[in-house]
This record gives sequence, structure tokens and C-alpha cells, in this order.
Amino acid sequence: MRCTVAVMHKTMAFGLCLLLATAACGDDTGTGASAGSPSSGGGGSTSNGGAPSTGGSPATGGGGSASEGGGGSGTGGSPSSCDALPPGPIEPIVATDELNGSEDIAFDGNGGIVGKDGGNIVRVDAAGTKTTIAPLAGQTYGLRYDAAGALIAAQPGSGELRKVEGADTVLFVDGLSGPNGVYGDSEGNVWVTEFGGNRVIRVQPNGDYDAIVDGSPANTPNGIVLDDTRSLLFFTNYSQGRVYSVDPEGATEPVEVGSVGGAVLDGLVLDACGNLYAVDQGNSRVYRFNLDASGALVGEPELMAELPQNVANGQFGSGDGWNKTSLYVAGNPGVVYELPLGVEGAPVPGAQ
Repeated sequence: MRCTVAVMHKTMAFGLCLLLATAACGDDTGTGASAGSPSSGGGGSTSNGGAPSTGGSPATGGGGSASEGGGGSGTGGSPSSCDALPPGPIEPIVATDELNGSEDIAFDGNGGIVGKDGGNIVRVDAAGTKTTIAPLAGQTYGLRYDAAGALIAAQPGSGELRKVEGADTVLFVDGLSGPNGVYGDSEGNVWVTEFGGNRVIRVQPNGDYDAIVDGSPANTPNGIVLDDTRSLLFFTNYSQGRVYSVDPEGATEPVEVGSVGGAVLDGLVLDACGNLYAVDQGNSRVYRFNLDASGALVGEPELMAELPQNVANGQFGSGDGWNKTSLYVAGNPGVVYELPLGVEGAPVPGAQ
């Protein structure tokens, strides 16, 4: 019998399910926001109240093995087909609460989840052991590893990208206007959204950069992810709740993939089936955009989860103790939630 408790700490989930197997209990999300209604391609909304839609069946990639719903073993269960992924909404599970002020997280691939804890970058393993990696003062938004295994941190206040190398942090790029989302590709480039500069840029390994999108529709751009299979760069428009795709060389104008009415879309991540997951920071929700082989939206964005606290970004699990078929989402309150989606994330260069 499945437990209906909305949020459980992973180490207590089984025990609580036994105790509460016959009781259904709700959870106050504390967001106080109304549900966003998703729409595709800039059209009108077709759903309300945040109710999940089935969407379409994604056309690319292969399904990952299904999670056992927060066991954290990283082994999963029976495989899920890309044509029949588990629908939302999914009940979140507390994976760790050892972070503080971490708007983003990254997996080091060696059993650790990395994020901010006050003025430090810390690593937390699946057993809850926390280790300080390096000091990093100031507000930090995006956190991602590059292809060489260095952690890239976006600091909007100073307009800098910094590299965390061992126990030190070094300046990588400065002079940016509100750097926000970051994503490292297999060639050593780092793709960045400039929230304050309304730009999407590509930073080369030597720190030189060029603008891929400059100005509208990159208004308050936020989340970013590169899809090597389709040769498309995806980014979110934070203030308008929209997702766009663009040729990574900037040869074409950005195309709207879809939108969620009333949403404030932040982080963006890709699964192995070629679907996008966008984090609605304003309403503490996660939506799945089912995409076809060309990167076009199939159906409507699907509500996958509602979280009890603010969340902004996410990454699929990697390394011992973390489920590869779960999406882990985090925000400034410091709690990391696990969403067992039954599909692995798309391959991510570097340590992850």
C-alpha cells in the first residue's frame, strides 16, 4: 500500500508509510500562489487549477529505470518507456536539509550533492555527512560543473563567474550583468544567462565570450540547458513563464517552445527521453515539457510536483546513494527534494 504523506525524509519514508498506511494527510505548501495554466507556443491556456495533463509521448532517447520512490540507492526498479513515463503530480521526498541559501545544486558524480551553506560551498553525501569544500561569500545563483570538473558559480551581485577548484575559488569571468543560469558542455564551454543584461552567452574555456541571444526574447533569462542530440539551446524567460529554443551558434532567431500562465520559470533540465523540466520558482512547482524529435512541444506542459517550500533549480541524481531516475530540486530555504520520475537525466558533461 502506498503512503500518501506528501513529504517524507528519505530515511524515514518506509517507517512512516507503515504507520500511516491507512491515513491520507495533506501538506500546507506555504506558497499561497494560484495555479498556473500551461499553454504551448504562445497560445492560450487549456488547463486550470494546476491539474496535470498527460501531454504527449516524447520521441527521443531511451527510458531510465524506475525509482523505488526515494530509497536513494541509485539502482531503481523496472524500466520506464519514453512512451509511458509516470504521470504527475508526484509526491516529493525530502532528500536533505543540510543546505542554506542554495538556489542551485550540482552532483559531483562521486556520491555528493554540492550547494551553498551560508558563506561556503559544501558537499553532502546520501548519508547526510556534510563537508565544506571552499568559502564563497555573496549571493550565488547557478552552480554547474564544467567538462574539466571545475564547479562554476554565478554571482549576480558582482557580475562574476567563479571557479571552485579544490579549496579555492578563482575569478573566471567578470563584467557580466546579473549572471544566473550556467551549463557546461562537452567542449569546455559554459553557457550562461544574464538576468540583468537580457542576454544568453557562450563562455569559452579561456574566459572569452560571445552573445547568442541579445535582447528580446531573452528578457530576464534564467534556466539554461544545451541539447546535443537536437543541437538546440533551451532557456527560460523568467518573468513571462516561457521556454525558448535557439540554434547554439545563434544562426536563427529563438523559437518559443511553450509557456505556463502565471508561472515564474527558473531552472531547466533535460531527461534521457529528450523532455524538459522547468522549475516554477514563483509557485514552487515543477512542469514537464514533453518534446518531439525536433524539440517542439507535444500536448501541454504537465504539472509534475508541488513543493512545500521555495525551489528554483534541479538536477537528476548521480553517484552512489542518489537515484538516477529522480530529479532533485532545491531553493534558498536549503531543503533538497527528490522527485521519483522514472527516467534518467540526459548525459551531463564533467562531474555533473
